[in-house]
Amino acid sequence: MTIEEFNTGFNYLIGHFPNTKNLKSVSYAYFEDLKDTLTGEEFIIAIKKIIHSGKLEFIPKVSEIVRVARGKCDIDKQVFYAKKLLKTALNKNGGKGMVCFEDKGVHAVVDYIGWNRLCTMKDDEFENFLKWDFDDIYKGFCERPYETSDYYRGTSQLFGQIKPRMICYKEAKIGNTENMNFIRLEYKNITAQIENKVDLSEIKNKMLIGG
Repeated sequence: MTIEEFNTGFNYLIGHFPNTKNLKSVSYAYFEDLKDTLTGEEFIIAIKKIIHSGKLEFIPKVSEIVRVARGKCDIDKQVFYAKKLLKTALNKNGGKGMVCFEDKGVHAVVDYIGWNRLCTMKDDEFENFLKWDFDDIYKGFCERPYETSDYYRGTSQLFGQIKPRMICYKEAKIGNTENMNFIRLEYKNITAQIENKVDLSEIKNKMLIGG
């Protein structure tokens, strides 16, 4: 969502909630939280739905705007799928090379605990993490999205890998993602970043000397 699209929707919103205080700081916070989560069209449509419902007396929270924009969803089912996605990554990829996830909510979870730590956890420790910590982190991110890491390096490198392997719900045998309301990672945005960050000199030297 562009700043112009946001301003159009936010000004419309404030017109219906004129009692909102600290407009400058509120508008900045809302834009930062929503710019990478909703398109301009989704933002405006959600605002119109909220206003037309007539249920709120004060400006809606970011989480409410996102919920209305994405429609009703079974968050507990989504958490179940997200856990399955994480398990798939650990079973099929583990600490080899670099990985990223289709669902940014899983990135929020990994940021909290650390990818390498997840890769080296014992089974009982991992199950306890899924049982006691995963749900709150994932649901908190869905309610109030924030910036997460773009990708994760494992405990061992893969020769020649210059971009992470994307772990998708389809690979976790959850094929139909059309009705799932997760926040997607924009894969195209991280490829250039990784290519700039990865130092290929060591690999090139090994190729030259036959190492």
